[in-house]
Amino acid sequence: MFSCLSRVLLLGLALAAVIFSLTDAFASGLVLVYPDKTLHVIGYAGFTLVAILSWPQHIYKMSVFVFIFSIVVEIFQHWHPTRGFHINDIAANAIGIGMVLCLSMIFKSAFKAISP
Repeated sequence: MFSCLSRVLLLGLALAAVIFSLTDAFASGLVLVYPDKTLHVIGYAGFTLVAILSWPQHIYKMSVFVFIFSIVVEIFQHWHPTRGFHINDIAANAIGIGMVLCLSMIFKSAFKAISP
């Protein structure tokens, strides 16, 4: 049950990441309150956590998937009129992904305990 729910949440997060990354949905002030790179770290850490919880037997594969996804989204921003490709965004994404990957390795037994 938890795995199915987390997979639905993962799909929702992926869709939200695409929508918010390729539109001006959050351009109205959220970045003024929270630094852009902080949002990248937090957002992709959460995305990675849900991905790992969705497929706990594939921690590395899911982390690589999220990283490649973040690069693809960043590349598509190059063609958006008010967005742009920034290598620092990819670095911030990698920090968020890496944090969760490191924690998941430390607490691997906890991830196995809460997944079917």
